[in-house]
Amino acid sequence: MSIVIFYSVILNLSAFISPFFIAPWVDQMGYTWSFAIQGMLCVFFCIPALAALHYYGPSIRRKNGMPKWLNPEYDIGTIGATGA
Repeated sequence: MSIVIFYSVILNLSAFISPFFIAPWVDQMGYTWSFAIQGMLCVFFCIPALAALHYYGPSIRRKNGMPKWLNPEYDIGTIGATGA
């Protein structure tokens, strides 16, 4: 559930921020380059960051514990969760 929350936050932030700069960017660089750069940013930054969270997530949760705002009934089976 924590990954779903992380993905939702990132998706909503990008949807909120994008309209403020996308129109001038497309006008300046063109449709192809502006969206190609966004795709390259996702490939070279977002995907590795998500992979790192998947790989290092259990050790981070073990070290820091579960967040206080998370409802543990939705995270049954993860490190530090209660229930199962």
